[in-house]
Amino acid sequence: MLTRSRRMSHDEKSSVPRRFLIDVEETIRLVLEQEDTDGDFQISVTDAGPKTMALGTATSNGFKTFDIRVRNWLRRAIEYLQAHF
Repeated sequence: MLTRSRRMSHDEKSSVPRRFLIDVEETIRLVLEQEDTDGDFQISVTDAGPKTMALGTATSNGFKTFDIRVRNWLRRAIEYLQAHF
């Protein structure tokens, strides 16, 4: 019987938390524009957006980007940004 090993993540590993440089209002606008495809101001499973967003890293002063690929992270990020900024 052949057993398959679990596929490892392709994300780079780092012991330092990743930090991003973002323009809050522009990020909210972009996320809603690309992820809220049905126009109801909510990001849900019925939306057909790409489910990713490239954010500029703070260590590169925004020059290098890192793709955020999780829909729930995007939803929580929008809620946080709207509540705190």
